[in-house]
This record gives sequence, structure tokens and C-alpha cells, in this order.
Amino acid sequence: MTHKVFSYASQFWVDGSPADSVPLSDRGLHYGDGIFETLRVVDGEIPLLSHHWHRLTLSCQKLGLPFDEPVLRQQLIKFIEHRGSGTAKIMITRGSGGRGYNPAGAKGRSILGWFPEVSLPDDRSRHGLSVTFCDTVLGHSPVLAGMKHLNRLEQVLARAELHNTQYCEGVMRDIDGWVIEGTMSNLFLVESGRIVTPDLSLCGVDGVLRQWLIKNSSVADTVTIEKITRSRLLTADEVFVGNSVMGVVPVIHCEDVQWLPGPVSRRVQQEVFQLFHVDG
Repeated sequence: MTHKVFSYASQFWVDGSPADSVPLSDRGLHYGDGIFETLRVVDGEIPLLSHHWHRLTLSCQKLGLPFDEPVLRQQLIKFIEHRGSGTAKIMITRGSGGRGYNPAGAKGRSILGWFPEVSLPDDRSRHGLSVTFCDTVLGHSPVLAGMKHLNRLEQVLARAELHNTQYCEGVMRDIDGWVIEGTMSNLFLVESGRIVTPDLSLCGVDGVLRQWLIKNSSVADTVTIEKITRSRLLTADEVFVGNSVMGVVPVIHCEDVQWLPGPVSRRVQQEVFQLFHVDG
């Protein structure tokens, strides 16, 4: 019998050790019972780590997920050590235990993954991207709103709509028709020099780049959170999307409307490039 040898640089770790599987009883697999974070790593550092950590810990508290913060921090430090630049993923599940939906007895599980770096600047960040409105809508769930929980079927279905199309991203609305986010990004409008981002109190993901832009960027005092209609998006002066891996990307086309990458979008993009240690 041959035994598989795991290297220190294995793509996945489970509970701090290299692994290529999780138990079939894991509640993350059965029920999406967990949360995750996707982190851009630059030369062994994570530019938005404090925002990632805040969202992760808050989500674990809200869901009552077993979570040992000091232990996970040490696991993450060891996991990214010597890997250079890339994309790390943290998953926290409730682990194995409980019968059916009853979570009693579950003790938690951590999963770390490593993926290639998304190089910047790329064609999207240089030239912008085209978006379309998705038919798939987001249901309301104020208890889960803002979290990056493991059930992302709405985003999966919306993303599938873009297959074999010219569109690099899709705009998702909620069941009442309000514009909420992209399938993989947060959305921002520029109106008379001010930035507006959708209200996520009922659904959507409160991305860490969005949090940084609202709280820590040089344009933070110009950002407001408001309900946004389809027509308001289409009449904005500028539109851009962003997340913690691809940074800020201008939107240049939606339906019959075209934009040029505007000065506010470019200013925020350059600030994010500096945050990511990218020469843009």
C-alpha cells in the first residue's frame, strides 16, 4: 500500500494540517453551515486583513460558529508563510455533529485554501468591463445580510447567466427590484463627484473593500449608502465595481449606456493599487 505524502505547501489545510478532504459529515457540505473569506496576499502580507478579520469574527458570533481566533490566526500565518503572493481562502464550518438541522454537538472546523495570484493591473482594471442585469434575484434575509456565508447558490445561478456572453460581471437586484451588488463584487455609483453604494441591510455581501472605502479611504467622506434603482444606475456619471481580490474596476457598458472610466473611479482604483502594492 502506498501512502500519499502531504507537503508543507499543500493547497489545503484542515484544522491546521495539510489535507485533501473533509469528513462527509461536515455541516458546511450538508447545509452551507459556515462562512468564508477570500484574501489577496501580497508577498506574505494581507492588505485588508483587519477588515476580513472583523467580518469573519462578527459572522461567527452571529451564527454561533465554534471559532478559536488565536488558533486560526496562527494557522493562517503558518499557511501563507513562504508562499509569496496569491489568493488565500478561509472557511469556518460548524464541523461534524448534530442530527438534521440541529447543530448540537458540532465543534467547528477550519479550512484554508491557496490559489494563484490575480495579477494587477489586468485588462479589466485598465479598460473597464461590461455588465448586464441578471434575471436571478436575491431573496431577503436580514439575519444573514452582509455575511459571506457558505450558501452562495443565488450568486452561482446569476454567474451562470453570464456564460458564453460578452459580460464580465452581472448586476443583481433583490426581490423588490432594488440594485444590490454584482455577482462577485460590490457596486458603486458616482453622482456629481459623490459615491453611492447600495443598502445591504436585507441581502447582499458587505465586502471588505466596500468597508475600507466607506471607512478608511481618502474618499470616505463622500460615500453614502442608499437604495438604488435600475434607472439611477443607468444615469450615473460613473459606475465601478470592486472586491478584495480584483480591486476596483470601472464599468464602461450596461444595456444601451456607455461610460468612460471616470476620474473618481480612477482615483479610488489607484488608491487600492497602492494598498495592494501594485504599480498601476
